[in-house]
Parts: sequence; C-alpha cells; structure tokens
Amino acid sequence: MSISPKTKFEELIASGQYVHDQSQDDALNSLDAIWHELTNPTYKKSKFFWQKKEAPVHNGLYMWGGVGRGKTMLMDLFYECLPSDMPKARWHFHAFMLKVQDFLHHAQSEESGADLDDRLIKCADYFAGTLEVLCFDEMVVRDVADAMLLSRLFGRLMEKNVTLILTSNTAPMDLYEGGWQRERLIPFIKMLQDKLDVVELVGSRDFRVRNVEMKQLYTTPINEKTSQELKDMFFDMIDGREAPSRDLIVKGHKLHVPMSMGRVAYFHFNDLCSKAFAAVDYIEICEKFDVIYIEGIPFMGVTARNEAKRFIALVDALYDTRRRVVMTADKDPRDLYKGMDHAFEFTRTKSRLQEMRTSDYWEKALKAQELSDNHENSTIIEEQEFNKGEQHHGT
Repeated sequence: MSISPKTKFEELIASGQYVHDQSQDDALNSLDAIWHELTNPTYKKSKFFWQKKEAPVHNGLYMWGGVGRGKTMLMDLFYECLPSDMPKARWHFHAFMLKVQDFLHHAQSEESGADLDDRLIKCADYFAGTLEVLCFDEMVVRDVADAMLLSRLFGRLMEKNVTLILTSNTAPMDLYEGGWQRERLIPFIKMLQDKLDVVELVGSRDFRVRNVEMKQLYTTPINEKTSQELKDMFFDMIDGREAPSRDLIVKGHKLHVPMSMGRVAYFHFNDLCSKAFAAVDYIEICEKFDVIYIEGIPFMGVTARNEAKRFIALVDALYDTRRRVVMTADKDPRDLYKGMDHAFEFTRTKSRLQEMRTSDYWEKALKAQELSDNHENSTIIEEQEFNKGEQHHGT
C-alpha cells in the first residue's frame, strides 16, 4: 500500500536520511494534497487504466528556486509514492521535448497535410490517453518556438485532466526573460500561474553538497599522474579486459566512444564537448552506459561558451539518469567556469558535480541501476512467456 509524500518524508527525516527544512514545507504540502486527490475514491481503477470521475482541483505544481533546494528530491519522492499501477512518467525536460519532436516528425510524415496545431493536439492526446501524471525536471524555455509549442501542449494536457509536476530554477514570470518576442510567451506564463500551484523554495542550503567525499571520483589538476590514475580505475572497473572503440549512431550522425566494455565507457572531454553535440547525444550515452569516465575537463572561460553549454547539457543528462561518473578536471567544480554567457546555468552544474562525486550519490545510483535491471529482466521474462504462448497458439 502506498503512503503519502509527507508521511514518507517524515519517515526519512526520522531515520536521519534527510534534514527538515521549513522552506520545503509549502511544496511538500502541495504535493501531498495532489497525491491525496489522485489516490482517493474519485479515481476508479478499471482493468486497464485509471479513470477520473471528475476534473481535479489541482492541475499540478510548479516548483522553482535556486540549485540544490530539494526540488528534484521532492518531485521524485512524490512520484515514488504514487501507486505502482497508476500510469505515470518522469522525464528530464530535455528528454520530454525530444519525445515531442519525434512524435511531431512522425505525424508529419504520415499526414503531410496536417498543420502543427493538429499534430500538437494529437501529441497531447497521446500522452493524456496513456498517462495520468507527468513529472518534468528542470523546465526551461529557450526560444519563442518552444513557448508556443508548450503553451498548446500543456493547455491540452490540462484540458484532459493530466496532472503536471514541474521543477525549474526560474519563476514562471521570469521564463525566457529578455528573449526575442517574449510577449508571445505571456499567455503561457499566465496559464502556468492560473492552472498550477506555484511554490518557490527559498532556503539557503544546498542539500546536494552536504557530504562531499570520495575525492578520487573527481581529481585535479589535469596532468600525466591524474590521467594515468583515471585509466587505471577504468581498467580496474572492467577487470583489465580489452576496451575497443565503437561508434554510436544518433539521429543519423556518429558519436565516437574511444574505449568501452559492456556498460562502461571512457571519453576525453573533447570527444563530448568540442563537437556539435546536443542533449539527444548525451541521453543516448546514458542509455548505453552506466559508468562513464571523462578525462581532461578544462577550465572554461569567455571563449569556451559553446563547450560550456554542451558540458551543462552533458552533466544534466548524467545527473538526471543517475549515471556514475569519474572525472579529471583542471579545477574544482566551483572554479571550472568563469564565462558570462552561461553563468546562471553553470551554477546548477557546479552543484551537481559536487554531489556526483559523493558516496551518497553513487549508492543511490547503484540502487537505481539494480531496480532498472530487475525491471528489465522482468520485462524480458514476460516477453519470452508471451512469445511462447503465441507459438503454442499458432501450433
């Protein structure tokens, strides 16, 4: 039997796994109210899906605040507390946008005459027809085209009573601030404010850096000694076996992997961030590998704006998928970037790098991988049993 997020959080505090912070209370109370509404008897469970009898009071929650305030932790806690058989999904916002773009492209190829609005409605109806709850981490609006797409898509999802849980570093009113044609974003902002609970987490503590340790996972500076130590750790991980290079094919282009064995890979920073890669490339790496070694992360100044942007996207993908990472870098995460173009976004990157080199992060990543492996094995067994049934029926 599932328990509410608030009850679960209180248990975690009592066990010493988390520390109570008053700044999180409003968000936790909102999530708890949404959880109770989703799990009360107004939701009638049928054989195949959960069917809502009436429109929800809460369309969802928009949590925002500085890095390390616990937004992702609270969202994940809420997600884990939902009934296991309730149709739901939890994605990093980049990954969700890629799914939407793929859907729109496929719809256009099948119906060449369909306009964008029709395809967006079909996309929203697809998600609404298969999911009751959608959780998005690190929402950001990068351009007016994204704003127009999101406005139509989110509006339709809420019309269909899909519950949305969003996290962001930015208040709704500050999304795409200073951007070209930003006035076209105002209806979308108003919709977020009117339809969702909006809660700011205002605490000053960064919960992700409370137990920094395991310094060997992030070593400085870059020199022959640290580079050799990183290679030695890589080969220790794969028991000294041969680690050939390979190429991943992502959206029609090649992504070179210098060394890999099984689910372990080794890259140089230049392999990942000095080429024109994007979030989709880094997500593909995370899908293929569980442990990733990255050598030679340089100091990034004003002339490294493109490399810094790609590195931000890389770390987001690694962190969100809970990949284990071992790195050598020129400087400590706090001093790794001194440019102006991405200073705000890199604040999150610094904090995540700090956490990713802790034992706490690695233990949770290992646990997440074990759960994923168990689920994958269960799915394989189910497919094998299904195929046996089909073969038997055919005979």
